[in-house]
Amino acid sequence: MPTSSHTGDKLAAFTRLNEARLAAGVSAVKQNAQLDAAAQAHATYQVRNYVVGHGEDPNKPWFTGTNHAARATAQGYSGRTLAEVITYATPGIEAIESLLHSVYHLHGLLEPRANQVGLGVDSTTTPALLNSTSITLGTTTANLLPARSIWHWPTDLQMGVNPRFLPSSELPNPAPDLPVSGTPIMFCSSEGNYAPLEVLRAAVKEEKSATPIKIRLLRHPSVSVDKAVDAQIVNDDNLTATHRSCIFLLPIAELEPGKPYRVEIEATQAGNSTGKTWTFTTRNVH
Repeated sequence: MPTSSHTGDKLAAFTRLNEARLAAGVSAVKQNAQLDAAAQAHATYQVRNYVVGHGEDPNKPWFTGTNHAARATAQGYSGRTLAEVITYATPGIEAIESLLHSVYHLHGLLEPRANQVGLGVDSTTTPALLNSTSITLGTTTANLLPARSIWHWPTDLQMGVNPRFLPSSELPNPAPDLPVSGTPIMFCSSEGNYAPLEVLRAAVKEEKSATPIKIRLLRHPSVSVDKAVDAQIVNDDNLTATHRSCIFLLPIAELEPGKPYRVEIEATQAGNSTGKTWTFTTRNVH
């Protein structure tokens, strides 16, 4: 676990972020002062202008760059920025948990090629409450591989997983037609330097059941899925080439609280077999 100079909510977020990364199977990220400055500048821009999103308007005060790469460069960062994730949840641990309970932001937070991170936090109560936690991930080394060749979320044997996901809580919305779904499940593999996956099997079951639950599989078009896979297959325009080594499973319905679930993935990647079976348990929400 890397050390940092953060305190308070930033330290809590930094620690939880790296706990999640290590548990998922990717390396921890180290604090970087330039990325901290870039992320803080964007959090401040949003709160002071009372706007949300990744962009910045050069005509507005507190502008430092139109995107996260430009903002990092403006702060003197010499590495390559890989992702920016933003949440408006309560700063600290809750902010990180909100990003982990998502699809696109989950992948960004657990980006395996990153080895550095910057954190920015700001808030206002005028004209109403607005929190912003802005996280910028970067790397100083090209083609980094994850700590383990397979990484996924929820993690193996994870307890207290939220059985319910509101797709509309994430922007962009990963399932506009579903008002409620089960928790998002991400599976990724790095064989062949993050080659496209060829999915042979994907199933989610209650631990004591032989019958899979109904799922939707979100994929980048370069990911192939065998016709025998029992899932709603969706080519997701929000997934880029960065996501070609991953698939995302959305249970069509909310999962049962306090139940263990088993995820079964079989795939090939760059001619090599890959996949995993693991379990997680939902929390009791009654």
